[in-house]
Amino acid sequence: MPAEPSTAVTWLDRLRALRPGGRRTRVALQWLGNEMAVARVRQGGPRPLIEKIAVLPAPVERRADVVKRLIDDGTLAAAPVVVLLAPGQYDLQQLPVPAVPDEEMRDALRWQLRSHLAYAPEEAMLDFTRLPRAAEQKDALLAVAAHRPMIEAALAPLLQHGVTVDAVDVPEFAQRNLAGFQRSDGVTSAWLGFERDTCLLTVQMDGELAFTRRMLMPGAAVNAIDSGLPDSAQHVSERVVVQVQRSLDLFERQSGLPSLAHAMLGPHPHAPLIALLLAERCALRVDAFDAAKSFEFMPGATTTELPTAALGALGAAMRVESQGAAAPRTTRLQALRRKAA
Repeated sequence: MPAEPSTAVTWLDRLRALRPGGRRTRVALQWLGNEMAVARVRQGGPRPLIEKIAVLPAPVERRADVVKRLIDDGTLAAAPVVVLLAPGQYDLQQLPVPAVPDEEMRDALRWQLRSHLAYAPEEAMLDFTRLPRAAEQKDALLAVAAHRPMIEAALAPLLQHGVTVDAVDVPEFAQRNLAGFQRSDGVTSAWLGFERDTCLLTVQMDGELAFTRRMLMPGAAVNAIDSGLPDSAQHVSERVVVQVQRSLDLFERQSGLPSLAHAMLGPHPHAPLIALLLAERCALRVDAFDAAKSFEFMPGATTTELPTAALGALGAAMRVESQGAAAPRTTRLQALRRKAA
């Protein structure tokens, strides 16, 4: 997102160049109603080190006080800070690529998004990223927009205490980071995360976000209200798997990319059954996310095994700048395009 003179905050245009890896500590936080999720992660060792991860009480009127406590306890010290938007705080649309030069792309997208926004497009902070596509498919992009006053309100408690916000991120890219960290062999893979009443599916190829869909499924998420019913596990798992099947079929039709080989499941009470059904019906190798195998934890980093509501912040904190120029390589997508040509 274009920088504001007073905050120097950027958005996807800044974060598109960032990838999991390198040697750096980053902090991410996300306002979730009357709570705040925060994660501080140091990368560069054999496994990323979680220095702090928590979900803290943070009523709107006390957010500045929460930030002050994080400053005092060192959580925000000597590390870039990312603010992760929450569902409902931004709009995300997949669109055909306008036939305009890159420098005119944002103006063209404002026009295309006019009918999708609940506010004037001139009041939107907006950016985009191109989606990987096979050579025979039409180019597409993801456009992300958020109302300027909402962004300003999310940043205000930090700016009030002089905290420099390095970037603003969205959950789809935070989840992409977790998936990219888990898979480094170029396999097209999916990650299925569970929130309060939604499931978030992302598909990654060569570390790039290739597809995303947020599925509204009340009662099917982490805190399923019917979890005590005899048939709850089967019923909930069936609902999730059917939606994932439909989403992956849509991904393959739209992208022309190879079928998925692997999927990772975020924490869920019925994760073993969901994994079994996905493997059977989608011909995928399915793994359940295990934080203890993927991360090291600094003593006192968390009072629980891993707060599920802080997974988004963890993903946002996993994005750091690569150190040095990467060696040229032919990605799987480039190879597909060359073969088609």
